[in-house]
Amino acid sequence: MEFHPDVENVFIGGGCSRHAFNFLSVLVEYLRRAWDKVLMPHLAAKWRYHTEHENLEDAFWGDRSRGGPERRELDTRERSKV
Repeated sequence: MEFHPDVENVFIGGGCSRHAFNFLSVLVEYLRRAWDKVLMPHLAAKWRYHTEHENLEDAFWGDRSRGGPERRELDTRERSKV
């Protein structure tokens, strides 16, 4: 939840999941605080607009932070199901 660092008057904020929709009434308060630039520092740091990966050739390698498999190419059989 932060203003876009390169585009004036663009604020990015969202739950990015259906689960977050359940907490919209709570998230709105945090979005307002981020908009007003009074969000608690530890949350502002956690929810900031990440730019440290913008110049990498492949910014995401599959960090397994959500318990899934590492990033890889789908094989022919898997692609046929998509």
